[in-house]
Amino acid sequence: MRLARVLPPLVAKEVRALLPIWLGCLLIIAVCATAGDALFRNLGRPFGVLTYLAGSIVLGALAIGQEYQHRTLPMLLSQPVSRGRILGVKFVVLAAMLLTLAAAAWRGVFYTSGETGAVVLLAIFFGLFVAPWLTMWCRNPLGGSVFAVALPGVVVLLVQGLIAEMLSLAAFVRLMAGISGVAAVLSWRMFMRLEAIEGRGQDLSLPMTRADLAPGRRGRPLWRLARKELGLQQLSFAVAGVATMGWLAMFLFGVVTSTSRQFEDPLGAVASLDSGLLALVIGSLASAEERQLGVFEWQALLPIASWKQWAVKVAVTLGLALLLSVLLPALLLAFTGGPIRIGQRYAGVMLVLTTASLYVSSLSSSGVRALIVSLPISLFALFITVTLLMRPGGIQLTPISTGFVGAVLGLGLYFALVNHRSAERGTRRILLQVLCLTGCAVLSVVLVAVGIR
Repeated sequence: MRLARVLPPLVAKEVRALLPIWLGCLLIIAVCATAGDALFRNLGRPFGVLTYLAGSIVLGALAIGQEYQHRTLPMLLSQPVSRGRILGVKFVVLAAMLLTLAAAAWRGVFYTSGETGAVVLLAIFFGLFVAPWLTMWCRNPLGGSVFAVALPGVVVLLVQGLIAEMLSLAAFVRLMAGISGVAAVLSWRMFMRLEAIEGRGQDLSLPMTRADLAPGRRGRPLWRLARKELGLQQLSFAVAGVATMGWLAMFLFGVVTSTSRQFEDPLGAVASLDSGLLALVIGSLASAEERQLGVFEWQALLPIASWKQWAVKVAVTLGLALLLSVLLPALLLAFTGGPIRIGQRYAGVMLVLTTASLYVSSLSSSGVRALIVSLPISLFALFITVTLLMRPGGIQLTPISTGFVGAVLGLGLYFALVNHRSAERGTRRILLQVLCLTGCAVLSVVLVAVGIR
């Protein structure tokens, strides 16, 4: 039954846009809640909590971001309906989904206490007010999601640097609630004044001067392809810039010192989290952003072999991931004198995360969808990688096991090429690829386990 037959058109439209993400988060939380006791404590509860927090923010970003994503903002703003009513419908549908998601997480993966209740309530506020506001400010749902996740950390750094003392949980909750209230007012004000600035441009343009008749600029095709790939990663550079300023602020404000112990080093923890997020964002934008921007079709018609275009894309994506998520944190940690050092294992983890998100990106129509799906996929890829490299003395990079990891990742990149150069998204092809990748990973684990070194 179609939603428009049982719900008003405005409500049905909002429900249809947010329903897949909402159902996916509910399913993951339900699976985490029903895991065994040991698995629930070690993996189910943390992953369920992460799913709830990230899902709440993504739902809030997509409530407004779907209009940017599907280029329906001009039609939405030109409807003969007041903007207040349109935004009210969006908030009502979003609030209903956030509340049901919070109830499921509270019953399934959270400890029932005042502290966890405050965290659940803050996630609702951030999803309902902060994420939509940042999405309209960035004009991009992925940017709104990423900066909504980073905002609490930035606020804590600023407050702690100014007042030189640790924030209590109660003070943090009150501060975030105040920010959410301000964001609610700003969201309403911004939506009331929102303009659709995206246009088609001129349908016909005639050269009128000698300059218009001049030939276009020439250059090396592969270099220009690389510049195009870097242009797709503008959000990645923005996230890296914000992360760098945050790390430097932590060091300058005295949040971390060079004598901090490894497990008490907040700078190292922030570096690891930001590096993982950057790797996922870089991979998610690489292929899906071309479809989001509507340039995929003419890009595929360029007089350059598709495998060459893909080779440039992979080289730029993996190289940028190593630069921003490995080299940059290593330089910052070396500058601040932290105890955590970044080496080959750290770089390998970032490459696995980037490759997994790049494969998901080749199947997605937008970067935010690719990032959402990449989270569980990347965790599975990391689990396989750690299993292959685990030895009695810890993780060891032996030639055979490292070769197996490289082979599986190479196969994933090949499948991503097949997906990227085709507009067809057949379920059968995707299922065969997933089965093939899973089978190769399991076979590699078995071969290593039986003694092949």
